Amino acid sequence: MTPEHSPNYSKDVRAYYEQNSSWFALVGRRQHSQVIHRPVWAEGVVDRRTALNYVNERIHCQIQEILTRQHLDRVKVLDLGCGFGATIRYLQRRLGPKILAIGLTVSAKQAQIARQWVDDLGIGTSCTFLEADFHAIPLAGQMDVVFSIEAFAHAIAPERYFAEAARLLKPGARLILCDDFQTDGRSPAVLSEADRRWLAIFKSGWHVPHLLARTEVIALAQRYGLQVNGDFDLNPYLCTKTFPNLFIPLFEKAINGKGALSPFLESVLGGWALENSIRRGNVTYRFLVFEKQG
Repeated sequence: MTPEHSPNYSKDVRAYYEQNSSWFALVGRRQHSQVIHRPVWAEGVVDRRTALNYVNERIHCQIQEILTRQHLDRVKVLDLGCGFGATIRYLQRRLGPKILAIGLTVSAKQAQIARQWVDDLGIGTSCTFLEADFHAIPLAGQMDVVFSIEAFAHAIAPERYFAEAARLLKPGARLILCDDFQTDGRSPAVLSEADRRWLAIFKSGWHVPHLLARTEVIALAQRYGLQVNGDFDLNPYLCTKTFPNLFIPLFEKAINGKGALSPFLESVLGGWALENSIRRGNVTYRFLVFEKQG
């Protein structure tokens, strides 16, 4: 599905997460963390829990750097596309009273689960979760850190995402994106038919309207006063599977199928197609850090 064929694309993404929330929550519980982004097996990572929290820890390190460099007692952070709030939960455990966090998700079910965690721990004064679209964020004020993990790829209007993030960031603050990007120099025009079809399955299954290249994202961010100061390739640390091209028609048929299992199949098959696209060198999973210029 592409934005050209769906004027209500944001509603489609919301429905995708609403319908898959039970499945995602089950996966998160089985991992004992509510983390629904992928594990990163970097150097020194010895177990799955640490791999799942690798990106969370990198964000924690960025926040610690802001705290130290700016001599702050407390940071205000915003998670755009927070899911069940697992990253904020991780940061709250690591930073305690040093963090004031807001999570935003398009899914009412995810927001409800995240709010229940806050209620259970009685930390509602330091953590808040909102149901909203990051193209039009219902917040004012200035943040020290804004981040998105595997959420920016859903942006129907990437320029609106950056405009909103830049609006909320104060000078010297940071925007962190961890997501999938088109590998530089691997535009669809130069790919084989099989590579293009794998990418189409991924984009359809995971509701990705625009798969931007790293260079395109950096150039777009610069238009809004955000300069890149960190760019890390995480592809070498992913454990991915590969599938032969003969699976393509089967995956396409399943993705286009109708019925109660369709959202589940969209997610699973889209994820497998993504893994194949990463292994074939057409997609790169990166951790990008931008700083708001004064």
